[in-house]
Amino acid sequence: GNGGGGLGDGGGGGGEPLTAEELERRLRAAQLAPFADFGTVRSRFSLGGCAIDADVASFGHSVVEIEVMCTSPDEVAAAEAEIERVASLIDAQPLDTASGGKLETYIRRFCPDVLAQLLEAGVLTE
Repeated sequence: GNGGGGLGDGGGGGGEPLTAEELERRLRAAQLAPFADFGTVRSRFSLGGCAIDADVASFGHSVVEIEVMCTSPDEVAAAEAEIERVASLIDAQPLDTASGGKLETYIRRFCPDVLAQLLEAGVLTE
């Protein structure tokens, strides 16, 4: 998960979500500018007993998530076996757990100044 919170209308009203245009207007009014700008396209597939989500970022980073929903702990071993089977069928390889997400990957590739600040602050490591 990415842990962020949602942003509503901010006026204590009906809690309607902001439009993308209104959110951008408010951020720019606060003199904020993006240091990262990319989009992600998610495609959903099904194979065997697995749900497969493929996320492809506009800068070339891609991730595939393979999952099986379990209703009880005794289903976990069979679910893990099915995930392994489907992963081998589509030649999916496990990610290095230290690889970070899309934003970290973007920063490491395209934002050397931001990366230096995050390394210095101890937020990221080499």
